This record gives sequence, C-alpha cells and structure tokens, in this order.
Amino acid sequence: MLDEASSVTNISNRGFSLYETTIHITNNNGQLIYSIIAEKAYEDPTKKLLKLDDVSINYMKANQGSWSLKADSGVISEDKINILLQGNVTIINEIVDRYPNLIWTDELNLKTEGSLISSESLVKIFFKDGNLETNGIAMDLDEGILNLKSSIYGKFNY
Repeated sequence: MLDEASSVTNISNRGFSLYETTIHITNNNGQLIYSIIAEKAYEDPTKKLLKLDDVSINYMKANQGSWSLKADSGVISEDKINILLQGNVTIINEIVDRYPNLIWTDELNLKTEGSLISSESLVKIFFKDGNLETNGIAMDLDEGILNLKSSIYGKFNY
C-alpha cells in the first residue's frame, strides 16, 4: 500500500511533481514498513517510474532496530518493489554492537518485498572496531545477514 503526502503539487500532461514529499509503504495489514522522504518526487510517465531527489528511507520492523538509508537520488519502479538509490548512498543502523554502523556506496538497489539490499559497486562497511571494502554486497535487512561479493579488504582493531 502506498500513501503520498506533499505540501505543493504540480500536475501536467507530462506527469506530476511533489515537493517535500513523504511516502509510506505498508504491509497488507497496514503496518508501516518504509517511510520515504524526498525533497522532490516526480513522475516519469513514459517509463512509469517515480524519481526522487535528496531521499531518505527509514525501514522499521517490529521487534527489531531500524535502518536509515540516504541518497542523493532514487527511482521507485512502477510495481513499487524496487528502489534504486544513487549518489552517496549511506545505510545506518541503530544497533551498533550487532550490525555494521555504516555502509556507504554510490549505487544500491532496495527490494521492498523481502527487505533485501544489493550493490555491484564499491562498498565501504564500517563496524565498531574496523572496516571493510568490497566490490558488491547483498544484505537481508530483516536478518542482518551481509554477503560480501569480491575483492574484500578489511582492517580491524582488536
């Protein structure tokens, strides 16, 4: 379920633009899973995409910590299942001891069904006691399982 709210709306034959936009994605029971905040959201009707500028996504799951994703821009697919984030993508987790503190990359795909993130780009991962760099990751936000793909380099202080 998708819920959109905005302070200013421009509608034309070429699509619409929303400024200071909040989009809520809920599960079938109406429980809030994702809150997407964008400085600007605009429709590309020819490609059936919703484009976002200066985007922040908060992922909340019952009985777990939340994840915060931020990027310079993003694109939501027509089916609202895939969100492509681009430009200074950061992922922050509030549970410092159990998961990475911060993940940074230039491009990341978020699959809202299943809460999976993936990237084929250079990824920098920061933990409480060290850091890793890898080319590509896949991660399940629900389980906190992080898979590193290739060219892995790390440094830890123990």
